[in-house]
Amino acid sequence: MIDIRSYARYVSVTVVIGATALLAWALADVLLLAFAGIVFATVLRALADPLHRRLHLSERWSVILVVLVLTAIVAGAAWLFGNQIVQQMGELARRLPEAAQQIMERIERSPLAGTMNDAIERAGESTSGTLKGLTRFATVTLGAVANALLIVFLALYLALEPRRYLKGALRLIPIAGRDNAERALLSAGRALRKWLLGQGIAMLGIGIATGIGLAIAGVPLALALGIVAGLADFVPIIGPIAAAIPGILMGFTVGPDIALYAAIVYLVVQQLEGNLITPLAQRWAVALPPAIALVSVVAFGVLFGILGVLFATPLAVVTMVLVRELYVEDVLESPEGRRAAQRAQQAP
Repeated sequence: MIDIRSYARYVSVTVVIGATALLAWALADVLLLAFAGIVFATVLRALADPLHRRLHLSERWSVILVVLVLTAIVAGAAWLFGNQIVQQMGELARRLPEAAQQIMERIERSPLAGTMNDAIERAGESTSGTLKGLTRFATVTLGAVANALLIVFLALYLALEPRRYLKGALRLIPIAGRDNAERALLSAGRALRKWLLGQGIAMLGIGIATGIGLAIAGVPLALALGIVAGLADFVPIIGPIAAAIPGILMGFTVGPDIALYAAIVYLVVQQLEGNLITPLAQRWAVALPPAIALVSVVAFGVLFGILGVLFATPLAVVTMVLVRELYVEDVLESPEGRRAAQRAQQAP
């Protein structure tokens, strides 16, 4: 005999889960921006907690002090190197198309010239809407600036009062599961903090090593290319490959031999990253297998676009910890789960 109440409860739970999933899908961009705010709030808290412990400042004032110090560092760096960085970045943006054109001219003199000319003509047919392209670029730029400001303010609010928002989130969970949920969220926060600190050290090392190597190899605009390589390293596997393209193109503006040297620099730096820099920087952080990192970048990129690519790895870190805490340890490896597994093995 069917228990009507149990059946109705199961149906209600299924409907709620489905509606929640649809709502999350509809608000995917907003949720990604919120997660970006959580990531940067985690960075602020990681820097503020030592001040809170050693200087005995309140958590709020520790965060405020960190924000002031970071602002001063950025302003000082902009005053000392800002003009040079801006000039090199502008020069890089101007010279990259020229470098690509030089490569196309070399290819035109090769046996593949006919095929490439056809591709160029097809590409040229799609570039007639210059005004539309500029309008789209301006819209995207304004949207990016607005999103960046939203992330900054969201990170500040979250970093100043993290417990307030954590308690608010936990109140959405049934009382029986709040302790486990709180433990899992705190574990995910610690894992995210460790990963971010390790990744920040790795990015700094990659940027410095790439800039020095390209300067020694004689590649123009080595400072800007080093900054690009360091920032791109935030996205594993795909980011370093994408960062190598402008460096090799700039090498071609000097000569094919310099482009080869640039490729060797990127290859050596990536080997150093994989075998030395990243293992040392993240030896105490969450170990994210490369296959999972690559799949997460591709999957979140397909689902959520550029924001999904940028924050795929920290999302994967948080997801791994939550799955481990809430499913593997609380369900599969719990005493009840072990007893169920034993009963299944003993059943004929």
